[in-house]
Amino acid sequence: MTIVSERIIGDIQGAPGGPLLLLVGGIHGNEPAGVQAIKQVFEVLREQQDQLRGRVVGVVGNRPALQHGARFVHYDLNRCWTTESWQRLLAKDRQEWMGEDQEFFELNTLFRELSQGDYTQRICADLHTTSAENGNFIVVPESELQLPLVHGLHLPVVVDLAKYLRGTLLQFLALHGFVSFALEGGKLGTPEAVNLHEAGIWEIIRAAALLPRGVVSEHNPHPALLAEIAHALPETVQVRYHHRVQPRDRFVMRPGYKNFMPVAEGEYLADDENGPIHAPCSGLMFMPLYQAQGEDGFFIVAPPAPN
Repeated sequence: MTIVSERIIGDIQGAPGGPLLLLVGGIHGNEPAGVQAIKQVFEVLREQQDQLRGRVVGVVGNRPALQHGARFVHYDLNRCWTTESWQRLLAKDRQEWMGEDQEFFELNTLFRELSQGDYTQRICADLHTTSAENGNFIVVPESELQLPLVHGLHLPVVVDLAKYLRGTLLQFLALHGFVSFALEGGKLGTPEAVNLHEAGIWEIIRAAALLPRGVVSEHNPHPALLAEIAHALPETVQVRYHHRVQPRDRFVMRPGYKNFMPVAEGEYLADDENGPIHAPCSGLMFMPLYQAQGEDGFFIVAPPAPN
C-alpha cells in the first residue's frame, strides 16, 4: 500500500475468499466519532484475526479538518469526487496544493488500489454525524435498498439522496465496484455517536460474514442499540424537497428541528437574506443545518408512495 501509515487506522487481512470492508471516518473534520469507533473495533479485530474471513481497512478522512474541528478547511471533501475535480487537481503544481488537495489525492489513490483486489464483495461504510437530533439513518442508492446488509442495521433508509448531492464519496466508490452507503450515527459531538457507529460496524461485519456470528455477539458492546434508537422512526424515506444554501445567503435554521420531525406545508422553517423561508410541502424534516459550514440548508423527506 502506497499511502502513509497515519492515514490507515487498521488493515487486517484474514483468510482469503471473503469480502473487503472499507470503513471511512472523519471525511468531515467536525465528525470525529466515526474515527474513534473504527479505532475501538480494530482493537478487537487484531485479537480475532485468525477467525476473520476477508479484509477490513479503516481510514481517516480529512486530517487537517479533524485537527481544526471543522467540516473542511478549503473545500468539502465529500463533494469533490468527480472526474473534473480529479483532473483539476492533477493539473495543478503540487506547490500550489492546499488543505484538502493532499487528502483528496491520497484517498483517491488508496481507494483505486483497493478496487483492484480479488474479493467476493467490496463494501464501504462512510461514517458521519449530523448537527441535529435523531441523526440516525443510512443513505444508499435505490439499487441497494433490499440488501440484507442494509436492513441488518435497523435504521431508517434514505434511498435517493444522491440525486441531490454531487461529488460524494459514495458515488465515486459505487463506480469502482463498492456496495457503498453512508451510516449517519447520531448528533455531532455526543458520546452516543461513537456507540452508534461502533454498533453499526459490528452489524456490518456480522452481515458480511467477516467473522462468525458468535464472535460478533461476544464483542459488540451495543447489540440492541440500533434497533432501540430506530423503533419510532420511518423505515424508508425519499426526498421531496432540498433547500440549498451558500455562505452569502446568511441562512439560519429556526431552532428546535430534529431529523424526521413532521413539518407542514407553509411552516416557517428558517431565514436568509431574503427573509423567512417556509416549507413548500408537508413531510419530515431531514438534516437541518445547525453548523456554520455546509451547502444543504435542509431536506423534506417522506415515505415512498405505495405502489
